[in-house]
Amino acid sequence: RNWAKRKFKKDLNSALNENLTLEGFIFFTNVDLTPTLKDSLKQFARSKAIDFVEIYDLETLRHHLDSPEGLIVRYQYLGLPMTATEQATLINRYGNQIQGAISNRFDKVDDTLNRIEYLTECHFPLREVEIKIQLNAHVAKKEISNATCIMIAESQYEKYDTFVCILRSNDSYPGDNLTIESFLWQSSEPTKFLACGRNLFGSSTSTFSGACSFRIHRGLTPLSFGDFVMEKMSMYCTPSLRNFVKHILLVVNGFVVFELSAPEEDIYQRPHKLHWPEQTSKDLSEIKWIPLTRTPSSINISQRTLYRLS
Repeated sequence: RNWAKRKFKKDLNSALNENLTLEGFIFFTNVDLTPTLKDSLKQFARSKAIDFVEIYDLETLRHHLDSPEGLIVRYQYLGLPMTATEQATLINRYGNQIQGAISNRFDKVDDTLNRIEYLTECHFPLREVEIKIQLNAHVAKKEISNATCIMIAESQYEKYDTFVCILRSNDSYPGDNLTIESFLWQSSEPTKFLACGRNLFGSSTSTFSGACSFRIHRGLTPLSFGDFVMEKMSMYCTPSLRNFVKHILLVVNGFVVFELSAPEEDIYQRPHKLHWPEQTSKDLSEIKWIPLTRTPSSINISQRTLYRLS
């Protein structure tokens, strides 16, 4: 316990040295701390002007992992097998849902388990957005030269305003292999990317895709997958890509949140009031964009059950 006490103070001081405006501090330890010691450590943090302090000691972590909700997380992400007693606890919690599914149709068991997995994932931070476009043929690099796709989505959280995700083929790399770059930024801060990524394909591909990994915080708390809400989501692409578009998927944290087939008719339309980042090509704003979505769509994760992309 003395080691944990020293470790707490050392880590807190190190965090303050890195960020003088630090307002919150969370401490994890595999040592079982007494309530008195935890109160003492929290008081020490508050003496340093830290308003938010959480301490997860051995007992606290054990309590969460041994709860009915924690059994699934523990098994799925830590690979810890459940005892007969723990399995009984899990059945008592979710047994009626599973039994009801079996009574109706056996195939609904998969849906129920997928729902449990999905609800578990909803508590985890929002961490990745991927646009995956299925093409109607295998295409070579030269066939989709400078191909670009953009997704524009207004967030319901005012401070996060409009998100823009762009995929584009980069023809500057030597050889015949296709390189697709991805960028994610906020329209209000076009000089600062939230994330960037790069996908390398062979000499031909039937998929045009890219992913961006990132974190968004509300205060000290990461925005969770279940809190993910987008309003007025639209997608556009360049003419060179449109000729090959067959099906479009928007994947978040590995779950498909939006999908559609390519529209039958092409209508040129410029995306509304976008501030393009300086790092992207200056002529993007002059492209004759083709909408892939006829009308803006809304996405509310918490009100749906999604399937994981295999």
